[in-house]
Amino acid sequence: MATKPDWYPDPQNPQELRWWDGQGWTEDRLTSAMLLKRIADSQEKSRRSTQGIRWGLFGIAILILIYGIQILDVLNRIYRG
Repeated sequence: MATKPDWYPDPQNPQELRWWDGQGWTEDRLTSAMLLKRIADSQEKSRRSTQGIRWGLFGIAILILIYGIQILDVLNRIYRG
């Protein structure tokens, strides 16, 4: 059974990962510093995305509150005369 394409420890330098394309080693390598940077970048993107969603939801809540108050004011005027 063939080994599936993936990142594996580099046989020549086990501190690095090397891409196995399913048939042989490529020249693509990942050092631990590169891997940590990719993880940090991914976490930063995720944090920014989550922060944007939070601000969007906050904005929607404010709009609902404003329009809700306006609707209640209109209903109050209708029923009170």
